[in-house]
Amino acid sequence: MKAEDYEAAIIAFNEYLAIHDDEGAYRLLVQSNEKLKRFENAREAYRKGAQAATRHHHPGMAAEFEERLEDLQGL
Repeated sequence: MKAEDYEAAIIAFNEYLAIHDDEGAYRLLVQSNEKLKRFENAREAYRKGAQAATRHHHPGMAAEFEERLEDLQGL
């Protein structure tokens, strides 16, 4: 992401998330997808991130993801 190579970042985050249940990585995946205006992919990442945050007992993060998901619904 620092190099602004969002295509590569998306690939890397998806590979990482296939191995690790890390709710924080979903935020970075969302941001990469938003930069490329892939809003459906961003919405899916928020959904999965909220589920992961719930599994890891982080209700605040889950609520934040769900709120941001609502913000993306019109895009």
